[in-house]
Amino acid sequence: MRLAVAGMAMVVGTVGACGAISTAASASSKIPSSAFSDHTGITSKQVTVGNVSTLSIGGLFKGAAVGTEAYADYVNSIGGINGRKIKVDSSDDGYSGATNKQKTQADVVNDFAMVGSFSLQDNFGGQVLAKNPGVPNVSVTLDPATNKLANTYSPVPLAGGWETGSLTYFKQQDPSGIKKVGTLVANQPSATSAWNGQKAVMKKLGYKIIYDNTFAVSQTDFTSNIIAMKNAGVKMLFIEQSPSMFAVPVIEAMDAQNFHPMVILGASTYSNDLISKAGPPSATNGMYLEQNMSLYLGTDKAAIPAVAQFLKWVQVASPGFSPISSPCTAGCRLNCSPKD
Repeated sequence: MRLAVAGMAMVVGTVGACGAISTAASASSKIPSSAFSDHTGITSKQVTVGNVSTLSIGGLFKGAAVGTEAYADYVNSIGGINGRKIKVDSSDDGYSGATNKQKTQADVVNDFAMVGSFSLQDNFGGQVLAKNPGVPNVSVTLDPATNKLANTYSPVPLAGGWETGSLTYFKQQDPSGIKKVGTLVANQPSATSAWNGQKAVMKKLGYKIIYDNTFAVSQTDFTSNIIAMKNAGVKMLFIEQSPSMFAVPVIEAMDAQNFHPMVILGASTYSNDLISKAGPPSATNGMYLEQNMSLYLGTDKAAIPAVAQFLKWVQVASPGFSPISSPCTAGCRLNCSPKD
């Protein structure tokens, strides 16, 4: 029964900073036969699915839970699954690996499947899922090991590369700047893996990385990093693989050192309160937000009915929730595509 979540091609709505929709894959031969008769999380009226995401740290991946709940609300409005309503059991890992593991273990015991989870700490929950191959995990996976599990069906499977559109755009904006690139990457498996894929693509496009450094999650002062980059002559700085709570002290240190390269933020880096916390608008003015899911901002809803429908149910799940607030009004430039 648990594997029916894959066989039913269950659509997962997740909104990291914006959103994504995909379908689950088919079951693997490595799945134990007992999984097909397991009724965990199922009653005569309800199907409960677990979701473990980072919700409280600047609302990092709050949209993951909201998006999953939005899809559940939509399915429930048309009768649910075989007459059963979907209930999303959402929990916050607080950007803690131990908590992620604990919450995932609780969901494995109580819920039908893991659906729509999104966390940079998913390697901890992945350890639990590896020991419970009969529990489907239909979630965005950022950890390479978890991505390879037979019971994981990611809407965005890790492929070890990176989108070229935005990188080509930045190259056009500053052809000389790509020869002096710097980066700061959180010392987390998911972040370092993503950076390795991005770095490989950047090099193929002609980018030259002259400052490449990881930092511990306990670091709060980035002054020495900023001084080192400034002295090295960094002209373009990528900090996409750094959660939003680290972006603020990085930007503060840059402003204090009068260091203003072209800065590219990412989905995990930006938060609705980033600009207000990072200092005066001038500190973030002109920065770029690389976001490959910009269609979920709503500007495409007239042309793509599914976007309008999804955003409608997002408001049902969480009234007033916005996938992302445009920072343009606070002095920061949002560039989701070359057209912007």
